[in-house]
Amino acid sequence: MCFTGFRLLLLTLVVGVAQGVAAAAQTGPGPADLFTARGVAVDATEQTAAAARDVALGEGQQRALDIVLRRITLRADQARLPAPAPEEVAALTGGLQIEDEKTSATRYLAKLTVSFKKGEIRALLRRSGIPFTETRAKPTLVLPVLEQAGALLLFDDENPWLDAWAGLGPRDDALLPLTLPLGDLADLAAIGPAQALSGDEARLNAIGARYGVENVMVARGRLTRDVAAGGRPRVDVDLRRYGPAGAGVVVESFAAGPAQTLAGLLETAAGRIARRLEEEWKRETLLRFDTELVLSARLQIAALDDWIGMRDRLRRNAMIRRVELAALSRRDAQIVLYYLGQPSQLAVSLAQDDVELIDRDGYWELRLQDDARREGGTPDRVPGRRTGQ
Repeated sequence: MCFTGFRLLLLTLVVGVAQGVAAAAQTGPGPADLFTARGVAVDATEQTAAAARDVALGEGQQRALDIVLRRITLRADQARLPAPAPEEVAALTGGLQIEDEKTSATRYLAKLTVSFKKGEIRALLRRSGIPFTETRAKPTLVLPVLEQAGALLLFDDENPWLDAWAGLGPRDDALLPLTLPLGDLADLAAIGPAQALSGDEARLNAIGARYGVENVMVARGRLTRDVAAGGRPRVDVDLRRYGPAGAGVVVESFAAGPAQTLAGLLETAAGRIARRLEEEWKRETLLRFDTELVLSARLQIAALDDWIGMRDRLRRNAMIRRVELAALSRRDAQIVLYYLGQPSQLAVSLAQDDVELIDRDGYWELRLQDDARREGGTPDRVPGRRTGQ
């Protein structure tokens, strides 16, 4: 599948709202700090328990740093990630929690939660010339529909395509969170496989509302046999995203290896797709320190709290270096943003915090997405940014 296809899909995966109670059952305790590695298992044996503990904690912090660096960088850059010395890793560490400690006379086992200092991690990557992202996408609900011998399966017990996606496991540290439905009676009543494939707007909205998301991705897998390869299983996958930003479509095919089972093939397909989607999300939201721009935007306000609320959202955005209030009246505020990257990247990043960046006749406007919906939709977004096909 071509790069452009995934890019078009990723450009549409930018709008959603917080997860609901049902989604929490699938995705765990909520998003983790991008600069924290959790559940890092350590196991060391030395001549004494104290020596084993020192070795284990040192190795654990090093491994935790590698997890964090890989989380926010592109796979293509990870072969040249920096490998700081132990004393440098200790200086980068902002916090260390130890759980499930077990010791013997010579052995030490535990699980670590290691938090790193954001500023120092950013500086480390910048010195190494490695771009990175700090923008987390809003959750997308995945509906895996399997087509086999004319039958369509979604919430059925015998749907191995659903099992393959479920096998990826919940990741509270994902930059592009994908969540799965519970498959209970309420889900069955909300949508069926044929309705999902047809893009039934009412049904897709219903299942999305149940999980507190606006982005729903239907992952259709068509099972066939590759006659040229001796009848091995083959799955043709098309991904269709539905939501306020429009529809996006991606198609890709996977063929089983010589000794690969059907379950193994589907697990491989789901894993590769999920990794590819997250990788392209990273690419779309990379912080580019060689490009710093200034943008002035108008914000309509009804009260001072409107400006304060928007200011707080802007300040916590990783792409924005500085926020200045240029003018303030009873009806609007003129805001100057100093940011990294391009306007299209900033718009994608802001959308994850419910902020719309709008180009209206050559003038920029900022507003909350809920305000845009109440007014009947959003006008032209950032030029050059495609939201579907």
